[in-house]
Amino acid sequence: MNHLKNNVFCSTAEILIDDDFKVLDASLGAVFYSIQLSKFRALLPKLKRYLNTEEIKRSERYYHTKDKERFIICRALLKFCICRHTGQDISTVIFKKDANKKPYLLNYNSLYFNVTHAGDFALIAIACSPVGIDIECLDTNFDYNEIVKNVCNKQELDALVRSENVKHTFYKLWTRKEAIVKATGLGITDDFIDIPSLDGYHLMPENLLGQLSNIHVISFQFNTTYKGAIALSQKHQSIKTIIFNNLFLQVEEF
Repeated sequence: MNHLKNNVFCSTAEILIDDDFKVLDASLGAVFYSIQLSKFRALLPKLKRYLNTEEIKRSERYYHTKDKERFIICRALLKFCICRHTGQDISTVIFKKDANKKPYLLNYNSLYFNVTHAGDFALIAIACSPVGIDIECLDTNFDYNEIVKNVCNKQELDALVRSENVKHTFYKLWTRKEAIVKATGLGITDDFIDIPSLDGYHLMPENLLGQLSNIHVISFQFNTTYKGAIALSQKHQSIKTIIFNNLFLQVEEF
């Protein structure tokens, strides 16, 4: 029998884009970066130099050029962010994967990270504790009805029926669930429907929490085209604004 705990809290916050580099935000225990991928394509030769042999081989396995370029940009900039927070030399930043295939830092186990991408944007979260982040493009052609009954419970389905903007609500619920499973490291499984995503407090089966005990999930609107969510493994607090740093203005010294 799976025990339940009052350990998940979902809310929504506004975001700001701040061009100044900041250390970890004490109130959130995390810092977030935004990447407009198209702006970095001219820097690909420079960024590729920061990938090791294994990472370059991985990039070459992508069939589509845009996927290869995105991997190079995101991996190099993730290393850049980690170096800014740890003081490491970029050559010492090595990623490994745990039993659930979630990446972690080999030589610096007190820092956590997560990356997400959609369309022309990628977001990076760097935190003091496990974190998950997800962003989705508000695709007007996407028919959510094909999957909604497999990913949303009855209460969530009822919320969709009552919603004034069904697609926006669906993406809010979906990104919250995605952010949670990325934070726990358990990924999307048959239990995805049991991951809570409505506003407020939730009881969640312990077996779906992994090693975590408390999760605060924060939804946000990223410009007019993207919906996103961040899952932080800590007790909830009053969070009204999340600041995303613009990485494009921080790579000159990289």
